[in-house]
Amino acid sequence: MSIDKHTGVVSGGAVSQFYRWLGAEWDKIDHCRDGCGIESVPRTRKGDLVTLTIGGNDLHMMQAHYLRVGLGDFVSAHRQLLRDLREANPAALILVGNVYAPQFPLDPRRLRLLDEANEAIRVNILEIDGRSIDIRGAFAGHEDRWLCKLIEPSYEGATQLAKLFQAAFTAG
Repeated sequence: MSIDKHTGVVSGGAVSQFYRWLGAEWDKIDHCRDGCGIESVPRTRKGDLVTLTIGGNDLHMMQAHYLRVGLGDFVSAHRQLLRDLREANPAALILVGNVYAPQFPLDPRRLRLLDEANEAIRVNILEIDGRSIDIRGAFAGHEDRWLCKLIEPSYEGATQLAKLFQAAFTAG
């Protein structure tokens, strides 16, 4: 979800905050890391709850490719990741966030690409009976406060991410 490193606060990332909210009866297995992409997410770990914010680094790093050829590769890789996670965790609650916009303005082509990617993410989540978290909608207009280093959640952003996941967890 977000790593502790960029928040400037010990255990300030969204995973750490959400874990504290869940309580001591939960075990945390945190695979968040800087620059993580779809292909590097572990797919065979087992759990009762899976939280995932993935795709932003993929879209950012490969935007020229996706603008040129479309999002087919992204959509397929994201869909396969969610399918693999569901297969490994058939009874788990899987919470998946979409991709927020960066701190800098996107031109119309990149905004369209982000919209298309988020729609594909939404459809992929429905396919595996997960719960969708609208991070982009929540962060819209707050990027200057909730992001740092252009694309990383700040402590405030990580706090908001954790709250979004808490709300989805309790939504029943």
